Amino acid sequence: MSDFTTMELHVDSRIAQIVLNRPDDRNTLTFAMLSELKKAFEQVSEDSRVHVVVLIAAGKDFSSGIDLKAQEEIFAIVKKNVETTRRGRLVREKIVLIQKAIEAVVKCPKPIIAAIQGECIGRSIDLIAACDIRIAVADATFAFRTGRLGQSFLVNPLIYLPKVVRNQSWIKEMTYTGSRCDADMAFQNDLISRVCKNREEMMVAVTSIAKSIAAKSPIAVQANKKLMNYARDHDLEDTVATGLNFQQMLILGQDLQTAIAAHRDKKKPEFKSGRS
Repeated sequence: MSDFTTMELHVDSRIAQIVLNRPDDRNTLTFAMLSELKKAFEQVSEDSRVHVVVLIAAGKDFSSGIDLKAQEEIFAIVKKNVETTRRGRLVREKIVLIQKAIEAVVKCPKPIIAAIQGECIGRSIDLIAACDIRIAVADATFAFRTGRLGQSFLVNPLIYLPKVVRNQSWIKEMTYTGSRCDADMAFQNDLISRVCKNREEMMVAVTSIAKSIAAKSPIAVQANKKLMNYARDHDLEDTVATGLNFQQMLILGQDLQTAIAAHRDKKKPEFKSGRS
């Protein structure tokens, strides 16, 4: 699709590919890119052709975080010679724009696979944490720079990371010190699920996973995503009750009948596009 200037969006064979496309600037996140990121994920969320989303980046690095000029825009507002309440509101508007972009990723009902190479710094870690599956190249590096840049969780909020990484001690160490870690350490601490030797191997793995998901019932896959995310944020009793509702919906749906018929006839099931 051609209505993007900082990224690309392609849909083929039920797989949407969103490409961060500012390689000369290490794919740093400008306000324009964040706005387009929000738009892209809202589009794939509503596109019934899409069963799975792959998030990749052009060039050497996945993303070096918030662009310096974007940060300077926020700091310029802070220095404006206007009353404090107005400055606070203007700063908040910029921060909300950043947060809304990540929220669009979180709210996407389709499974999202992030493919990571090179640097993944600052806010881009929150971006990949909002994805469902994270795979990286062996030379990938990760760093949380909130402390080093004098920022708090408000400006660079690692909101979603604690939901996907159970080792809170490691998260806090990396956040407070601003240290870098390699792909092996990220794997050991559950930030990523697989480390590949090079980008080619990573894309083979990502494509294989995406094709496998795309061939499954979109209703069942999206229901599973909703339920797993619900279980993460709620207690067991609530999760069991919600799971029963999902099971009822799936049992009454056409996809189960399609799967049963295909199994009986020893054929590959062909599921229609759609959302739960």
